[in-house]
Amino acid sequence: MQDEQAPLWRVGLRGLGQGAAGGFLVSLLALWLYNNDLWPLSTVFSWQSVIGYTMLLGWISGFGAVLTEYKRRKAATKEAGQTASSSTEHAATGETS
Repeated sequence: MQDEQAPLWRVGLRGLGQGAAGGFLVSLLALWLYNNDLWPLSTVFSWQSVIGYTMLLGWISGFGAVLTEYKRRKAATKEAGQTASSSTEHAATGETS
């Protein structure tokens, strides 16, 4: 499983789920604080806010996961290409490393 690479859409979906789960719990805590008059801010908090923040944090997390994975794969591909080219140069010149 380590050598397999999941498609980027699957990485994004996993990030969306993780972000939404965390966002839901944090938003639920904020709603509980608001309903018990412990919310320090002057904003109104409701179930619509919970759903909105859950979706917002989920999308941000999913998009971030896709960007991070894309950059990681791009760097790994570049590194593999440099390693292959340096080994080709050594083979062409007869040098050993």
